[in-house]
Amino acid sequence: MAIKHADTNSYNGASDNGTGANSLDLDGQYFVVRTAGVVDKAVSAGAISGVNYTVDTFAVDNETVGLKDVKYAPASLGRVYEIDVVGTVISKADEDASFDITANAQNVNGATSGTGVQLKLVEFLSPTKGVFTIII
Repeated sequence: MAIKHADTNSYNGASDNGTGANSLDLDGQYFVVRTAGVVDKAVSAGAISGVNYTVDTFAVDNETVGLKDVKYAPASLGRVYEIDVVGTVISKADEDASFDITANAQNVNGATSGTGVQLKLVEFLSPTKGVFTIII
């Protein structure tokens, strides 16, 4: 499983959008970043603007010709996500620690516990799953 809202009360339905990056493939939910109006998958240790709604594949010239938009749930305080952890398992002791996402922009890199800058573990669920919030 990828990213899912852990608490339906944590999401109020508001969305942001921007032009999808050239050759962007959104075949599920990913952490995304919006830069200068263009939405792309977020990268490890970089900014996170939110989590996409739009599931689509974008043309190689989308930023200049296609101009199809990506809608995403913007990062906000209190919004929480249930996310799989890969790389290294986590424990209850990791609650409140910060983490980074993996290169696929869908999972948490467990090996970044305490050194990450993107996500904070709010609730330990299992060694390979937790409830996280985006660090804003």
